[in-house]
Amino acid sequence: MLEHRNSNVTRAVYVHEIKDAERKAKGRARMEARYGSALEALDRSSGQQTPAATGAEVVDMRDVRRAAQ
Repeated sequence: MLEHRNSNVTRAVYVHEIKDAERKAKGRARMEARYGSALEALDRSSGQQTPAATGAEVVDMRDVRRAAQ
């Protein structure tokens, strides 16, 4: 499907991606074990949630510029 000439190329790509995901998950688990609720607060304040989840309003800045002109 990926049209690599050699299946080892495909395997190498996926192995790399899987190991990278595992490394990130382990790092996140260590951070959560150490800092717990502080990370949750960071996630909430970093824009990870949708505007609907936070009660915020989404504004189209083009409309704001038009109104200001």
